[in-house]
Amino acid sequence: MGAAYQWLPPLFGVAGWPPSPSSTIGVLLGVALALIVVIEMLILFRKKLRGRKQILGIPLGTTRSWMWVHIWLGLLGIPVVLAHADFRLVSSGLLSLITLWLFLLVIASGIWGLIQQQRLPAKLYAEVPDETIASQIDFVGATHARDAERMAKALVVAPIDSESVQPIVPDNLAHYINDFAAKILVPYLERGGARSPLASPARTEQQFANLRKELPPDASDTLDKLQELAELRRQWDHQEAIQFWLHIWLLFHFPLSALMTVCMVFHAAVALKLNW
Repeated sequence: MGAAYQWLPPLFGVAGWPPSPSSTIGVLLGVALALIVVIEMLILFRKKLRGRKQILGIPLGTTRSWMWVHIWLGLLGIPVVLAHADFRLVSSGLLSLITLWLFLLVIASGIWGLIQQQRLPAKLYAEVPDETIASQIDFVGATHARDAERMAKALVVAPIDSESVQPIVPDNLAHYINDFAAKILVPYLERGGARSPLASPARTEQQFANLRKELPPDASDTLDKLQELAELRRQWDHQEAIQFWLHIWLLFHFPLSALMTVCMVFHAAVALKLNW
């Protein structure tokens, strides 16, 4: 590979630096990098043993301590892999090139994930005060939808035990609350979604303001409760969006890590075969 691809000059003019990958120093850097990768991948086994403090009498350490080791070793691997690659981002061998760039992509995705893990929980806490268990959002939303149906029905049907024979909302106005509940509110509470008119705070306020204009004043308390349910669902939609970005990087980080490890093993095997 020509010198045109070498982007880092010799360190302080020291002869033989940066070392070639096949030199003694280059091989030692490769071994060090392999050890770093092995230790990095061990965090998967530590997570499988979450809650265990020791195994065979050997202390395991906390998952948090393992994560910090994982982070700092990954960062340490950047100069190690670049030095092992002769500080060239374009290699003469396809396998070496793929392994190098996979390693850099793994580190980049890990750094991105670390940033998200530090930023998004605070954002979630500040913007979703009524956060709920993520896996239960649709279940609770469906429960709220049934509650909304009952409250809407109670506005247009007089209670059996009531002294009044008239419902809160007279028949000629019942279609306002019935259509709103069936076509807009209940579907939104059940499934959420950015396309719903209730997904926007301003549009939600306008929807309920229109209902308050058309319906009798006695319906205001029920409309307030229905609006609260819509606002809760909007918060949970926002919670799901934040948690999506909080975890999506793992869908790249883990597969890239596994693929990089496989390529590294083949790269080491090929290098040993060529040198021996």
